[in-house]
Amino acid sequence: MHIIIKSLILLSISLVTSVGYANELKTTDTPLAAPPVAPLTLIEIFDQVNKALVSEDFQKALDLLNQGLTLQPTNAVAYKLRGDIHLKFNKTPEAIADFEKAIEIRPSYHEVAFELATIYKKQEKYQKALQLITNALIENERNIKYYALRASLYLALQSKQLAYLDYSTINQLEPSDSTYLASAQILYELGKNDKVISETSKGIALNSNNDRLIFLRGLAYKSKLNCKNATNDFNKSLQLKPNTNEYLFERAQCNNSIGKYSEALVDINTVISSQPKNIEFLLQLGIIRGNLNEFQTAREVYDQAIALDPNNSTAFFLRGIIFEKNNQHGLALKDYNKAIQLQPNYQSALFNRANLFRKTKDYESSLRDVSKLIALNSLDDSLYVTRGLIYLEANNESAAEQDFSKAIDLNKGSVGAYLERAKLYISQNKNAKAREDLKILTSIAPTSLEVKALLKTIGWY
Repeated sequence: MHIIIKSLILLSISLVTSVGYANELKTTDTPLAAPPVAPLTLIEIFDQVNKALVSEDFQKALDLLNQGLTLQPTNAVAYKLRGDIHLKFNKTPEAIADFEKAIEIRPSYHEVAFELATIYKKQEKYQKALQLITNALIENERNIKYYALRASLYLALQSKQLAYLDYSTINQLEPSDSTYLASAQILYELGKNDKVISETSKGIALNSNNDRLIFLRGLAYKSKLNCKNATNDFNKSLQLKPNTNEYLFERAQCNNSIGKYSEALVDINTVISSQPKNIEFLLQLGIIRGNLNEFQTAREVYDQAIALDPNNSTAFFLRGIIFEKNNQHGLALKDYNKAIQLQPNYQSALFNRANLFRKTKDYESSLRDVSKLIALNSLDDSLYVTRGLIYLEANNESAAEQDFSKAIDLNKGSVGAYLERAKLYISQNKNAKAREDLKILTSIAPTSLEVKALLKTIGWY
């Protein structure tokens, strides 16, 4: 009732004013100016901004926000909204300026911090983005989007452990197969295969149709040399997503490693049929053909790979193996040389070349290659045993003994080092020293027939 009366009073005033204007028009020839329009209040401006945003009239909203910020230049929400509109117009620098101003006014404005961190990430300003999103998480510590963004920033900064911790937090707050996939991928890159199997299994429990999770678990099993479980997972992945080259390729490698060459050949031929110039696929085909003793075919495959990529050190190395198996030592050496020229620290090629030099009694060259390998792997006891054997063949017993002893210093359980040093002592009639080594061998290799035979040689059995 009061509202109605009030409305009527306002209406009466309006009518009286109108009569006054009418009388004045009758007594003067001068036109009256229109009454001034009252400026919009801040509330009215924001109401119109909302309407403009709903109707997607972004330019009108921008003009209104400019007007509003003139009235109240410390309004953080207005700066946030204007920054969003600048992004709509692809004006990133202006958006950044508005977002930064919003955070300056309201440091706890975590929604703006997230938006600004996202922009900085795109600009590869990872440290600035990281600081912003970390502050945002202080204000909202259960926001999954914030953890996901920070995890991606940690990955960009190569901080994989920290990224994994953020994904783990997400899985505690709201577990999902996609997040388990992300965390398991990090663990796989860190070589923590047991944890990979655990994480992927949790994700698979949430979504048994996630082929990537199953495939990643297969890769972890493969890394642990458990090709049975790996192949089972690759099979499941292929059932969910048939003819995926990545899955077929890994299954081919697994089958090849356990001697199922025919099955491996089927898979590798399938992937090559869709990508005939894929070097990695061709090299695997050559390996399988070589394992099938189809050396000529393997060589032709490597020839094809080298023609496609003349700087592929692996292709030269693998072709060198084929030449060596065919007793074509000159061609093998040429390919090993080329592989090492392309990749000077190519350890497999250095090792094979050292053995080839040893076969051809070029001990100086063989020792040079093994010494380089030792320089690259100074804690590998087996390399010292290998070099010791070459020294023996080169009639340098003193150097051989030093290398066998060095191997034992590095690994007190080195059966090969104790065995070779014992043989050396026996050949030098140092039976007491040989007996000491053989006695140790009886504890670390109690079933070794060779140890027992050597003990008989020195009359201890």
